[in-house]
Amino acid sequence: MGTSSGVAASIEQSDEKAWALRALARALVGVKEMKPLTLEQVHTLLEAAKGRPLEALFVLAVMSGRRRSDLFGLRWQDIDFGKACCRAS
Repeated sequence: MGTSSGVAASIEQSDEKAWALRALARALVGVKEMKPLTLEQVHTLLEAAKGRPLEALFVLAVMSGRRRSDLFGLRWQDIDFGKACCRAS
C-alpha cells in the first residue's frame, strides 16, 4: 500500500468532518480536475484534522499549496523550525 492510498484508507467514514479529510485524500491521490477548497471547506478540513497523525501535513498542504510529491518528499532536514519555513528538495 502506497503512502497516498494509506492516507485515503486511514480516514474515518462516519462523521461530517471526515468529508473534508476524504476530499483532501482524493486530491492527494490524483483527481484530474482541480477544484480549490472554499474558505469554509478549509476551516472544516483543518478542524477535522486536529489531533490526527497527519494534521501537520494537512496544514502544510493548505497553507503552502505544495504539490503532493513535495509534501510526501519532505524530510526533517528540509524544515527550519527557527525560521518557521521549509524547503522542497
